Amino acid sequence: MSSIEEQNRKIIRHIYESAAAGDIDGILSVLHEDFEERVPPILPWGGVHRGSEGFMKIIPMVAAAVDFGSLRLVSLSADGDHVAALCSGRSTSGKELWIAEHWKLRDGKAVSLMVFYHDTTPLMPNAKAQN
Repeated sequence: MSSIEEQNRKIIRHIYESAAAGDIDGILSVLHEDFEERVPPILPWGGVHRGSEGFMKIIPMVAAAVDFGSLRLVSLSADGDHVAALCSGRSTSGKELWIAEHWKLRDGKAVSLMVFYHDTTPLMPNAKAQN
């Protein structure tokens, strides 16, 4: 793995570690000023969100659906300025989640994120845990 790939993996790992610690400033410190996040439009917070303001705007909606304390980084792969992450966790209703995220970096900061959910149903309003 090249040094740029190692550096990019480290930056994205920092984002996940900051999220797990509830350190929003740690996340914001590595978002590029042109940051853009794309989330499946079917979700209540879905769509394209730009800048740190757009990122911060959706955090309460995501937190209402995803149990951040349950999230685990399963794998992190880098190829140049692209980093792919696979995460597992639970929704706030207790259902299993699998999330793949594709990051692109520029100038040592995250400039884009595209989020993929294996199943969005546990994240929808009124989702109930199965017994």
